Amino acid sequence: MRTGLLVMLAVVGSTTNGPCLPILLHQHEAIPGETLGISVDASAVDQTIPEGTPVTITWSAANLTGEPPTVSITLESRVNLARTVLAEGLTFEGTGSRLQYLAWNTEGFGGPYSVIASVEAADLLREDTSRGLVTVDARPKLEFTAPTGDVVFHPATDPPLGIAWTGGDESATVRIGLDPDADHASGNEVFILERELPKKASADSFDWNGTDTSGAAVAAGVYNLFATATDNVNPVVTVDGLGQVTVAN
Repeated sequence: MRTGLLVMLAVVGSTTNGPCLPILLHQHEAIPGETLGISVDASAVDQTIPEGTPVTITWSAANLTGEPPTVSITLESRVNLARTVLAEGLTFEGTGSRLQYLAWNTEGFGGPYSVIASVEAADLLREDTSRGLVTVDARPKLEFTAPTGDVVFHPATDPPLGIAWTGGDESATVRIGLDPDADHASGNEVFILERELPKKASADSFDWNGTDTSGAAVAAGVYNLFATATDNVNPVVTVDGLGQVTVAN
């Protein structure tokens, strides 16, 4: 008798701004004569999600060996083939499992992954790998390193002010800004630099001469130094500087 194995993986956005992704269903049938089998599927097609998006993995298995089975769910990086075990020692009663669910917290992950399910019983081991890849787009990394505290800057007489940071992302843009208040989305921000982040996190800096990105002189005042990094997948990353910048006449 051919035993149907149903497998499903659902990807759900964790924020209201996250993507609305479909629930995908894939069906397999056990090979005639096999006494042990398992099936898992990430998706019918490759999908990209923001870091931190919760993923529910669903698997199903069949066991006709008469021995108790154990199931493991593992992630395999498609960049370096490193494996991360999400769960092991799972089991089920009888000859077959209904749909089983496992939560994958994608916080801290980055890159494309296959989902691998394995079942062991009676000295037999069977594995199944998801048909599609789940690519976790990691958040941009960004941190200021200079100035290390409050600073007073006289654009007309002082040498350019050194502003430095470390950061990186596969495809993100960083904007360095000055803000007279602590709300960096209120509309009164002054941006003084925009450039691409390197793909691998590294140190970067620029010498500020007192003008904004259009070349206009920034008005005298006390500003909070901040930066935003945008990769058009994750929510915008906003980072505060290590001190305030006072622009003096």
